[in-house]
Amino acid sequence: MKDLRGSLLRCCRGCKLLVYCSCGENYTAQLEGMYSDIIQSKDQVQDFKTWIESKESHMIPLEDFKVTVLSFANWPYFQQTAAQIPSELSQCIGIYEEFWKQRQVYKKLNWSFMAGTLTLQYNQPECVEITCTSIQGLALLLFNNADVLSFPEICAKVGLSQAQGRRVLSSLMWPAILLEKNDSPDKWKESSKFRLNSAFKGAARITLQAPEEEEGKCKTKVEIDRGITVEAGVVKIMKAKKELCYDELVEELGKLALNFVPDGKMVDESIEKLIADEYIARDPENPKVLKYVAS
Repeated sequence: MKDLRGSLLRCCRGCKLLVYCSCGENYTAQLEGMYSDIIQSKDQVQDFKTWIESKESHMIPLEDFKVTVLSFANWPYFQQTAAQIPSELSQCIGIYEEFWKQRQVYKKLNWSFMAGTLTLQYNQPECVEITCTSIQGLALLLFNNADVLSFPEICAKVGLSQAQGRRVLSSLMWPAILLEKNDSPDKWKESSKFRLNSAFKGAARITLQAPEEEEGKCKTKVEIDRGITVEAGVVKIMKAKKELCYDELVEELGKLALNFVPDGKMVDESIEKLIADEYIARDPENPKVLKYVAS
């Protein structure tokens, strides 16, 4: 296993080097930060374990409680939720924050339950070990203290919007771990109530599929970065050429080493944004001609 892990790390470093040589430092700086976060988190796991062993008064109530600390600047945004978490997990978080404050005085932790995983034991009627996302796990743990919960109650206690709650509950209903009270999974509404499936049977260990992401909600970070790259390319070309028609500008963009082919919509959006920001302007007599007007 160690040999395999070492081979994978060497392969990642090799890929990173190729990207660095091809695209430059700007393309790999964030990747370097992500790689550094992972390495440091592994060290912090061991440091936390050693710190706990030195504190006789601190006992972790949950086994295998591990925290991965990621820098906000290096990773995509993880949505925060005001979740109602179990007392055992809350105690673990409090102990880790005490450990963190002794190590990092000026860095604050923001806990993201959208990105973590939980392993639960479901004991009805047979013991099944369930690995799921933290949000799915928090929704299931609510039923430790209630036999039946309504859809609004689950969303409020886990800290989800209705759209998020619908996706989370759907991901729990199709494996039949969670049931609509009237056993109508295809027709449930916001007013429906839910219960655990007391007759659920499965393999000794199962992994639940993560809730589907909402499509079309926002642009991905890759699309945003590409849009900025196209804008920079247009400014560079127009500053050198001073005046170009639309087709000539698109042709010049194709000559730049962008490592992707911008589509017409992305180019049009970039041009309109630069016109609004007064970097370029359209010729009053011929709207297809663009002029560089920035000082």
